This record gives sequence, C-alpha cells and structure tokens, in this order.
Amino acid sequence: SKAPFIQITGLGGSALVGRDLSFKLMKIGYRVACEADTHVQATVSQALKKGDVQIAISYSGSKKEIVLCAEAARKQGATVIAITSLADSPLRRLAHVTLDTDAGETEWRSSSMSTRTAQNAVTDLLFVGGR
Repeated sequence: SKAPFIQITGLGGSALVGRDLSFKLMKIGYRVACEADTHVQATVSQALKKGDVQIAISYSGSKKEIVLCAEAARKQGATVIAITSLADSPLRRLAHVTLDTDAGETEWRSSSMSTRTAQNAVTDLLFVGGR
C-alpha cells in the first residue's frame, strides 16, 4: 500500500542519496520530505503518524542524529526502513525493515563512493518497484 507521507533522513553522502530518492518518489506521486538540516529532520520525525514511513539512510547505522530521528518516528507509530550496512547498529535494531548494503568501507571513507553506489542501487530498486 502507499504510505501517506515519507520522510528520508541521512547525513553527508547518505543525505545525497536520500535527496535523489526523494525526487524520484515525488515524480511517481509520493509525498516526501528530505531535509539536510538535522533539526528539521528531528522535527519532521516527531510529526510522523501511523501509516507514514521514514527511510533512514546511514551506512554505519550509528550516527546519533539519524538514530534519534528513527526513535522519534517509531514512537509516533511510523514504519522505519533503514538502508544500512550489515553490521549490528542502533539503527538496525530500531528499524522495522532493513535494506542491507555492503560497501566494504571502514569508518574513514574517502568521499564514501562505494557506500553511495551501494545505497543508490537500493534506492533505484525502491523507485522501480514503487512505480
């Protein structure tokens, strides 16, 4: 079924992936918010409702701001979908659904190219499947 509202959260390179996904989802009729400012992300997370979806994009799954947004979304009754690595993480544990990416990157990543490529592959599949 179609979610009434989708929020996409992410930081850095993951935010770029989220922005790309938000444009694609809007093109096919979804109502989407994807804000780069973490305070706005938190505010939107707190306003989500049952039936809404939050897509949290974080390779590490441990960025404090993203985890706090996922906690808020769950508390509001929204479904949390995490696009994250295979590693155990706070985000993975909070998510109702995880879409796994494996980029083989360490904590320090030069421009996170392989991470963004893996995340973009997942978001492209979401777009194609959502049409």
